[in-house]
Amino acid sequence: MSDEVSWVFEVTLKPGVVGDFRTLAKEMVAANRSAEPDTLGYHIFITEDGSRVHFYERYRDSAAAILHVGRFGQNFAARVLDLANVTRFEIYGTPSDELRRTVADFGATYLIPVAGFER
Repeated sequence: MSDEVSWVFEVTLKPGVVGDFRTLAKEMVAANRSAEPDTLGYHIFITEDGSRVHFYERYRDSAAAILHVGRFGQNFAARVLDLANVTRFEIYGTPSDELRRTVADFGATYLIPVAGFER
């Protein structure tokens, strides 16, 4: 079984902040790309009407995810929460107990593997 952990983190944007959020999203992607070598994928999607955002993130393992959560808290959480409200956080895979403790305050739902494959 893979140690990979991924998640979807969904927020609803506050009115009138789409432009500010897009600028912040580009900054977040650049910062994570350079500082997190075990982040396998980090994508931010926005609905056509600009109301909701999904962060789709993949990490090599729980340690990589913990590093990201710490950096997010230090560098971006306050700014994201100024622009949006969290509506969903779903974690896929088999996160370590340490990762579960690290994100405990975010109200995550855990989805464990049943079947699947990757190419």
